[in-house]
Order: sequence, then structure tokens, then C-alpha cells
Amino acid sequence: MPRLAVTDGQVRFVNDTPEPATITPCPGIKLLINGTEISVPTPVKPADQIEVVPEVVKKDPTVSVRISKDGMQAYVEIQSGSITTYQLVDHFPTTDLKLEAAPHTVPYTAALDYAVLAAALSEAGVCHGIKQEVLQRIAASPGEGSFLVAEGTPPTSPVDEQVEIKFSLESTEGKPVIRPDGSVDFYEQQRFVSVDKDSVLAVKHKAIPGKPGKKVTGEEIPPRKPVTVTLQALQGARLSHDGNQVLAEVSGRPSYRKVKNNYLFEVLPVLQYDGDVNLQTGNIRFKGDVIIKGNVTEGMLVQATGKVEIKGTVTKATVKAGAHVVLHNNTVGSKIIAGGDQVYYERLVAPFNDLKNDLKASAKLIQQLVDTAQARNQSLTAGQAMMILIDKKYSRLPSLVKNIHQVVDQINQEHVTIPAPVQSVLETISGTFSSITECLKIQNLSKITEILQKVDAAQECINQLAKWKANITVPYTANSILEATGDVIVTGGGCYNTVMHVKGNVEISGIFRGGEIKAGGDIKIKEAGTELGIKTKLQTAFGRNISLQRAHKGLIIQIGNRSTQLDKSMRNVNAVYDREYDKIEVVGLKA
Repeated sequence: MPRLAVTDGQVRFVNDTPEPATITPCPGIKLLINGTEISVPTPVKPADQIEVVPEVVKKDPTVSVRISKDGMQAYVEIQSGSITTYQLVDHFPTTDLKLEAAPHTVPYTAALDYAVLAAALSEAGVCHGIKQEVLQRIAASPGEGSFLVAEGTPPTSPVDEQVEIKFSLESTEGKPVIRPDGSVDFYEQQRFVSVDKDSVLAVKHKAIPGKPGKKVTGEEIPPRKPVTVTLQALQGARLSHDGNQVLAEVSGRPSYRKVKNNYLFEVLPVLQYDGDVNLQTGNIRFKGDVIIKGNVTEGMLVQATGKVEIKGTVTKATVKAGAHVVLHNNTVGSKIIAGGDQVYYERLVAPFNDLKNDLKASAKLIQQLVDTAQARNQSLTAGQAMMILIDKKYSRLPSLVKNIHQVVDQINQEHVTIPAPVQSVLETISGTFSSITECLKIQNLSKITEILQKVDAAQECINQLAKWKANITVPYTANSILEATGDVIVTGGGCYNTVMHVKGNVEISGIFRGGEIKAGGDIKIKEAGTELGIKTKLQTAFGRNISLQRAHKGLIIQIGNRSTQLDKSMRNVNAVYDREYDKIEVVGLKA
């Protein structure tokens, strides 16, 4: 029987006999018998011509575009092509030969046209953020892989609304103050924050919208909406007309809290401290009323723009209040001042008057100089005219401005709050008369008028403050100084070695022994002077009365600039100034 075999990729007969054998084709090989392709098992004889043609399968490279889920990236994904060839597998001789072909595949890479890549992107809808240099590099050096060829533009983040807190947020634990020379002042710990009335507590800064972005497909990406906040004014606070500022309605202790996107502000006009004022707390300075439930110890200071009330003792300390002082216990070796800031404000009265008078007079002359220049077809500004007057007639104007600043600096050193109208004058005159250049910027008299109006407002403010009468109420004092713009009322045992400067009345239900009282009103005391001859002096103004239930020999009484000294002890004493005889008349009973 004839047999067929496959050797080295060729089909051949092993036995050359006329009988036929059967051959079956396989995939990857084209089998031709006598020039005719067959696809089914076919008998063949040695005389037949058997031709085997291996197939070559070529797969071209593929180009696809992938867009990320968020639309912000586009990738060109290239898969290489291939060429597959087939070779017959050797087979032993058989009468029924079933051909078998083994594939052999090699990668196939072809050059990519830039236009093909661009077309693929366009077909996928990619039109924004295309990286041209990447496309050119892929076209020049094609290779399999995923290539980032386009990136979208992300939206810019907005600037959220912000709240700027304008008052100190220091911890209430308190920190000693470091002096300019590096030393530490343990008395000043800035423990309690306070603000003046009309102070700006917070400012809301408006949001800035973000800019939209764009996906690789050109679709717009809206930016995030900015976070908005709301300002709310609670007790002691108010909103500005535009709602973008919070201001203090009263002087006092500011605070705020944040609830979600709401900022809530309040100012409490009273600071209540339940313990002692000592080195642990530091000095207390507060813009408002202060209530101390404990003692004020040696070397300490309690200062308030409003009322001060102290439940405990005051020992070798200082208490200063813009309003009344009420002390519930003994005061020893201390200085108590009620309404004392008026003294500092009154220092500005004279320089403000001088400034006002000079500006009023110069304003008239400035107008005359300007009018004269215009009549001569010459140009002269109000600032130039002012410089002429300063040089010729009002040379003290710059020194007046300097003097006012010096007085204010001295007031600041006493930790006294400068009223807003006074501060406004300072800012205006500083900007106008600080240099020749600034002075020459005055174009017309409106600037001078503005300064005069502000000086008037400052003077009115000082006058109103001067009318405020602040009283001191205390049960007992020793070795102390009391100053009040109102009355002093001593409710307990009395006063020993005490000096009083009082614009109003003095009423002491106990003893005043040793020391001096200078009052602007009436003086009423249960017992004044001492049997031991310690100097004791009572002084008041003309037209005022001094009444004493008991007065000791040696007591000095002065009314106006007239004085007398008792040569004997008396009771039910009444002392007045006799204008007719220009002397003090003392009426009383023998003790």
C-alpha cells in the first residue's frame, strides 16, 4: 500500500505504488492537487502533483481612544500588528495523512500617520487640551502602549468668604508682658480682652468665584460654589449697614462663637471676676464695668472705662474708673480714682483752642491770598497760601500739632483710651501738616474746614466727658488717696491719713483724722481732726458749706483762699465764708 509522509515541510510518497492514499488539508495551509485547491480528504496517487502553500496572515496595528470617567484625560491606545506564517509538522508515513500546520507569529509595526491619530481623537470627541508634541512623538516612533494625549483644564477653586476677627483671641490664661528692654512685667498679663464702643469686631471679606474648567471633550466644568458665611450681632454688638462688619455697641468684653457658617458676636459691658486680683491674674484693664468679688492685693491695678465695684479689701493698690467706684471693704495704702480720665482729656483743651484759633484766622487770610493771586492772573493753591502764612505769621502751627501728639502720647502711657473724635483730629492733622509736601496738597479751603469741624467735635466730646460726675463710695480708708469728679461718700468707720481731691461733695459718716480734703462742693463729716494734733485740713470752694458734728482743736478749715484753724474743740460746727467781712465764720457749740 502506498503511504504518505511529511518531512521538512514537504509531502511525499514513501512507497511508489499506483494505489491511492488519502490526504486531508488543515488550517493555515493551502493544499493543491494537480493545481486544484482541496478542502476535504482526497485520495491521491504518486502520479498526482501535490503542492503545499503556507498561508501568511497579516494583522495591522490598531489605534483606539480612551477617555477617563471624569473626562479630564484622553489616551491613545496602540496595539501592535502581527504576521503569522504556518509550517507543516512532520508526520510518519501513513495511508491516511491528516496534515497539521504550526503557526509562527512575529510582531508587526508600521508607521502611523499624524493625521490618523488626529482623526481618531476627533472621532472620539476630544478637542481640548491636546498634547501635540505627544502625537508627533507617537507618529514618529510608534509602539504598543497607552499614551496620555490630552488633559482637561480643572476649574479654579473659589476663595470662600472669610471672617477676619479684629480683637485679640489670646488665651485667658494670661501672659506676662515683655518690656522693650527684654525684662518681664508680671503685673501686666493682658488677661482680659476689652474693646471700645464702635470698635470693629470683625470684617467679612467677600468671596471670589472660581473660574470654570473644561473637559477634553470641550464640556465646561462649573467651579465649586464658594462657601458663604453670615455675621450675627448679639448683645452689645451691631452690624454695619452693608452687613459686612460687626461693631461694638458698647464698651466691654468681646467674644464670638461659630455655629456652622454663622459667626455670632457679643460684647458684655461687665467683667466679673470672682477671685483676688494678684500677680497670678495680673493687672485688670477693661473697657466697661468691672466687678471684683475678691481682694485687690499689693501693687496691683484695676482700671475700667466704666464703673468699678470691689467686694473685698484694697491694699496698696490702684483703682481707676471712668465712672463710679464702689468699695465694700476697707482700703489701705491705695489710690482710688473715679472719673480720673477727664484730667487727661482736659490737657488737650488749650492746644485744641490754639489750633482752632490759628486755623480760623489763617482760613480768612488764605482766601484773601488766593483771591489776590487770581486777580493778578496768578496761580496759588490753598496749600501754597498756607505755607506762606506758616512762614510769615503762623509759624507755631507745626509745633502745635507736635504738641498735641506729645500730649496724646503721654495720655497713652497712662493706658487711657483716646476718644474717637480726638483720634480723628490726630489722623487728619498728621496727614495735613506732617510735611511741606502734604501741606502743599491742600487744594482749597475744604480741608481746613474739615479740620475745624473735627476739632469742634473733639472739644464737644471732651466737654461732655467733663460733665460726667463719678462718685466714690467706701466704708473705710487709711493712708490712701481718693480722687473723684463727683462725690465721695464714706459709709463706715471713716478715714485716717487720707487725701481727697473731690469736685463734688464729701460725706463721711465716721471720722476724718489726719490728711486733707479738697472739695468743690459741701463737706459733711461726723468727726474731724484729732486730739493728738495730727494735721487735718478741710478745703472747699467759695459759696460752699462745711458741717461737722464734732471738730477737734487744730483742725484747719479753708473756703476759697481764706482759711482758719480751730483753737478749741467744738460740736455741731457749721463753717461758711462771710463775703461781707471776707472771712470764714465758724458757728458751733463748745465740745
